[in-house]
Amino acid sequence: MHLLQIISCPCIHERYKCDLSTGPSHTFIAQTCIGYLLHFADNPLNQTTFPGYPLSLYAAEYWSHHLRLCHDREILLSSTMRLLESGSTQFVALNHLYSIQWGTTGSPDWHRKGPSPLHMCSKIGYTEGVRFLLDKGAAVDTD
Repeated sequence: MHLLQIISCPCIHERYKCDLSTGPSHTFIAQTCIGYLLHFADNPLNQTTFPGYPLSLYAAEYWSHHLRLCHDREILLSSTMRLLESGSTQFVALNHLYSIQWGTTGSPDWHRKGPSPLHMCSKIGYTEGVRFLLDKGAAVDTD
């Protein structure tokens, strides 16, 4: 759980002379964020449980950033598509969390519907996800 706090710390760059901006680093962080969000498949996120997941906002806001910058997005296709299953508890959680920004003290908009998986993939520039969803018959004209 502390992983995202550690890898986002600027002192790591200086102290260990490591470059966290390379593709494999982004792959690892994207995988961690997606895994964190997939936790909500079996543990639905709601007003009561939300305070127990402090990194959920970071994961919801930045998973796609790290996914776009990772060295091999195909590696994460299966877990990403599981996260983006329309109507699933994890996708509902992602949409709720996506409504507020990391670092704020707000609470998710629990009534927000949010975009469809196809629209989310196209918005974040995840072309592999767009292709996958279209091949599976995703409707282009839905929100």
